[in-house]
Amino acid sequence: MKIIFFGSSRFVIPLIEMLKQQFELVLVVTTESNTSDAVPAYCLEHNIKYLSISSFTDDVKSQLLTVNCEMAALAYFGLILPKDVLNIFPKGIINVHPSLLPLYRGPTPGQAALLSGDKETGITIIKLDEEVDHGPVL
Repeated sequence: MKIIFFGSSRFVIPLIEMLKQQFELVLVVTTESNTSDAVPAYCLEHNIKYLSISSFTDDVKSQLLTVNCEMAALAYFGLILPKDVLNIFPKGIINVHPSLLPLYRGPTPGQAALLSGDKETGITIIKLDEEVDHGPVL
């Protein structure tokens, strides 16, 4: 199955490696505002097509439609996906979120857990819906 991955942090490199082994990874989408160039550098080194974006322009949406994927995965991305982007993928978008949702939705769940004094935390894998870091747990 063809898949697109949305991710911007160096922490997603192992996830990209796993996706390459399990799926036909046709595109990685990363954010231009990311301070690390780890994702683009990895993609260049491994001959993976990637796209750096600052927002979901009509051109970006057109490129996502062109690759014709049924499904996407997302982790550490940094942009909220609009409804029309969510609807591009008939089988949905799987989000790997670094907190035990519904706790600590948003961009800094690790810091939020530390500031709250949590002794344990974890990850949640969800099928993304229109709300931020929300959807059925898989």
